[in-house]
Amino acid sequence: MSGVGAGFVESALPLGRTDGLLGRRVRAGVRDTEKAQGFLQTAKEYGIISPDAAKRLTLVPVDLTDIDTIAPAIGNAGKVIDVFGNAPQNV
Repeated sequence: MSGVGAGFVESALPLGRTDGLLGRRVRAGVRDTEKAQGFLQTAKEYGIISPDAAKRLTLVPVDLTDIDTIAPAIGNAGKVIDVFGNAPQNV
């Protein structure tokens, strides 16, 4: 989880309910779930993502060059927001 997608996940997770009930769930399609899990752990340790928000995040493997991985990554999601792409590069 790095680049544009990580920024979106960081923004989407806190948008859950504030009345103590379960907030918004986010499913993030990632190339490498192990690497993304490491980023998530670091984000929790530094307080970027709360432990509660992290529980509402599901990391799913997806390879956009393999069409057979896309439908399982989407699953039964009610909405899909595509933020796949290259992270901005400093030129």
